[in-house]
Amino acid sequence: MDLRQHIDAILILEASRLDGKFSSSAFSLARQISSLGFKLIHINNPPSILDLLNRNKVKEYHRFQDSFADNPEFKSLFTAPVLPINWLPKGYLYLLMQKFNNFLFNLWLKKLLRKENIRHFVFNNSFLPFYHPLPKVLGEKELLNIYLSVDNMEASEYLGKHGTRLEFQAIKDADLVIVTSSALADKFRTAGNVTLLPNACNFEIFRQELDKEHKVPKELEGINKPVIGYFGNIDDQRLDFDLIEKMILSKPEYSFVFIGPLNSNEFHKRRLLDKKNLHLIEAKAYNALPRYLKYFDCCIIPFLKNEMNKYIYPLKINEYLCAGKPVVTSDFSIDIRSFDGLVIRSQDHKSFIDALETAISNNSEELERLRIKKASENSWENRAKDYIQLIEKNIKTP
Repeated sequence: MDLRQHIDAILILEASRLDGKFSSSAFSLARQISSLGFKLIHINNPPSILDLLNRNKVKEYHRFQDSFADNPEFKSLFTAPVLPINWLPKGYLYLLMQKFNNFLFNLWLKKLLRKENIRHFVFNNSFLPFYHPLPKVLGEKELLNIYLSVDNMEASEYLGKHGTRLEFQAIKDADLVIVTSSALADKFRTAGNVTLLPNACNFEIFRQELDKEHKVPKELEGINKPVIGYFGNIDDQRLDFDLIEKMILSKPEYSFVFIGPLNSNEFHKRRLLDKKNLHLIEAKAYNALPRYLKYFDCCIIPFLKNEMNKYIYPLKINEYLCAGKPVVTSDFSIDIRSFDGLVIRSQDHKSFIDALETAISNNSEELERLRIKKASENSWENRAKDYIQLIEKNIKTP
């Protein structure tokens, strides 16, 4: 069947708030679904009334939202504000306020549906179980309720405080549950209709940028080769700073480049900031990352082996492979093992550090070609097609 004849739009609500500097898996998937001819509305995590006090951030949000104003098939929107309630303890008061916030969200959603002339829609909640459509507010318009789990809710101190219980309820209420990692599929295996749809990469965007002629980024000018690179969030929960410290100290002839938002004080605490082979670069716009990736000799994923990382399928693995680069990674999840033969997976700190030289010296044009091929298979374009097939199999046609 032609799904576009049965639905007016697909709505994807996600836990992030985007402002143009960063992307996300839900946003990337949404853009690709839109390119298949579906009206797609991407909804950012509702801001609280306290968020509105940061005028610069609000301006960035509005600027990002307005950049899609002339596109009838794709929008990325910010909702009306809600009350900040995560600080409340578990109990009756929190549940009451959560229901109130969800009601506010539904009033905004009802107004949006009316404005966009949407009568029947698919609703996809991506890792934000605090909000869900209410039929009594919206009427019988929802054709399919999807919950997308992208991480281990229990491992997040902030989201997990109230979200763990609400997520299990969201999964119970969903018509279809999509998970992005094998560990999540195993965790929710008793929930019913659970399907694995791994994260992917913006293959075309990365390849287009990689194929262009760019000057060496100024932050990389004159630094020693080989360059060992990482991009992504720099935080204590994901990254193994014991390993990073050992790499920097044991390989002074290498340049270690970390690109991304700095949400850790570990480099300062460990007195690594004065090391000449450490280069911290502030977060870059998503489409600028390939310009840096192009000059990496080896990419790394130095993740901790913990309950948070166990449940993720990292976006960056396929982004690294887009450039055909050698990759050294810790053995933090089941899904990372599916890349064996194309990346080097280490079991401990010593083998990780030793693998850096091995990965660079054993690189070849054939390996680069195979890595790029793997990344092309794991593109968001292919994931979007799989996603639409899932909807076709599960939708309740009007």
